[in-house]
Amino acid sequence: MAVVQISKIQLRRGKKLETGMPQLASGEMAWAIDTQELYIGNGAVSEGSPAVGNTKILTENDTILDLLEQYEYKPTDATILTGLDGNITLRTLQARLDEGAVNASSFGISGLDSDIDQTALIQNAIYSLFMTNATTNRVNLEFDPGTYRITGTIYVPGNVRLVGSGKDSTIFNFVKGGINYRTTLALAGTSIATAGNYTNITTTKIGHTGAHARVNVSKTGTGTTYTNANTTITIVFSGSGYAAGDVIIVPGTALGGTASNNLSITLSSTAANPVFNTSTVFEFINSTSTITQRNVSPTDPNNQAKNILFKDFTLDTNSDVVRPFYFLNVKDSEFNNVKVIGEWTSGNVNDSIALELEGTGGITTTCQRNKFIGFQAEGFTHAVYSDTDIIYNTFKDCIFKTLKRGIGFGDPALIGDSGPRKNTIENCLFDSINEYGIIVDKGTGNRSRGNTFVNVGNDGGSFNNSTYGHIKFNTAGNSSSNDNFDRAAALATSVLKYIPEIEGYAHRNETAPTNISLNSTATPLLAFKLPLNTSSGFEVNYLFQSTVFAQMKKGTLHIAVDKNNTNVQLVDEFEYTGNPGQESRVIFTASIITVSGVKTVNIFYTNANASDNNTFTYTVTSLSNV
Repeated sequence: MAVVQISKIQLRRGKKLETGMPQLASGEMAWAIDTQELYIGNGAVSEGSPAVGNTKILTENDTILDLLEQYEYKPTDATILTGLDGNITLRTLQARLDEGAVNASSFGISGLDSDIDQTALIQNAIYSLFMTNATTNRVNLEFDPGTYRITGTIYVPGNVRLVGSGKDSTIFNFVKGGINYRTTLALAGTSIATAGNYTNITTTKIGHTGAHARVNVSKTGTGTTYTNANTTITIVFSGSGYAAGDVIIVPGTALGGTASNNLSITLSSTAANPVFNTSTVFEFINSTSTITQRNVSPTDPNNQAKNILFKDFTLDTNSDVVRPFYFLNVKDSEFNNVKVIGEWTSGNVNDSIALELEGTGGITTTCQRNKFIGFQAEGFTHAVYSDTDIIYNTFKDCIFKTLKRGIGFGDPALIGDSGPRKNTIENCLFDSINEYGIIVDKGTGNRSRGNTFVNVGNDGGSFNNSTYGHIKFNTAGNSSSNDNFDRAAALATSVLKYIPEIEGYAHRNETAPTNISLNSTATPLLAFKLPLNTSSGFEVNYLFQSTVFAQMKKGTLHIAVDKNNTNVQLVDEFEYTGNPGQESRVIFTASIITVSGVKTVNIFYTNANASDNNTFTYTVTSLSNV
């Protein structure tokens, strides 16, 4: 570069947002005080400048990626046109990096050390990304594989999209008994000798299992010493595992005093002390909430929490008394491939609900149109529970395992609500459930469809001592279709008591066939049993095929049962093909039999075909009332 002239550098300063940016002279510099930007004048074209104007000089206040507008999608692929009429679409690198998703590590969240509490960091990320009026921040908050410790409730407004790296890969480890983030309380204990402000002081503890608490001790009153009157304690990082009566100690030596000046904080359930022992992990709140004011009850459908996505993670609660997901007035949201683990075991009397759905705003603002796909719950009193007017929710491909009850809908003691309605449970597995897999105490239009029930209703034992049904409908209008019950085949031909798979107002449509053989006999023998709920009607569609005689019957056994009066009637309506005059060699009858206080409908048969070998295949449809 040839030096033409050396000029004195002139510097202007002003507020760009108030007066705008003036045209600077050649080599003249200007500092925008309000935006913290630095410019230099280009100079005249006659001096060799390519254009009149100002050039911005990069400083530490500039985001360099915002200035690099050079990203183009697949620029070397001639088949892809990012713009029209030969144009291309360019974006800044910053916009490209920020699109669609943000990793939790961008907010300081880490799953590398499972002993470090992440509660406050996760809450801050949710507030920052989703609790704003702008929609530009509503991206996926993604969590890498790892274990993330949570000790307090995480509050979730609408539009939150929390995505892990897969079940058993991203794990949220909830430690019940944590001290909530930023709890403030008055000083309790002896005076501290020296004034000052000591932050992030690691405390010790005595008794029980609390650990990792950190506090901020601040002098707020007059005077030069720390005393009860002028000092507050703020929890800046949560502790975990605390219970009532636990004591944490701020060492006096850390505060400028001696061991005799130790600050003792005794935890209790009073408002003046830290909130601990919270049992709710994720609570869904009104979309009009702010960081400082949580509104839990919507006033109309517009401010309900909605459009939430939870996907691909496990929540391990480490407790048998807990409520992991409190789904309050949420609509149009989705759980996908989410697993939650509790510590409930058979015989435990404690109550815990993996997923509680509640609507407090009437049918217009209730929980509705939510989808739970691949949701898995293990070790709770209930996997799913609701006693309010939730509607149109779907549970599909879920796994409910090692529970007292699977899904519980409605509470008959509550007056004024209709109960859960028109919810669908399909293609789910209910495995090792002590009582009912599904029970509807209140509500109508709920459908169980294509579900599988294994070791359900046996109160911790086997079907040999079954105590409960697999499903119970205490109100009319609910249905079971194509469900598969493991006890049906085993108990249909046994001498054991046969608790009905579906109790109450039962509409059962079983399409899975059962195969048996009808031996030659002149004395009536038991073919199979039908579980008797109340006064019931059965239709048994069957196909009989003899391999010794030319006989085939396709028919329906129509069975009407008046349980109260112990009356039963059977009509065999069939079509026959084979040897003439042999269609009546196989005859069916029905009786009501009581075993261990439980009544069943026993279907007996006689077979006049000597030395017969045959197959009898049947399916059952039933309808019962209470």
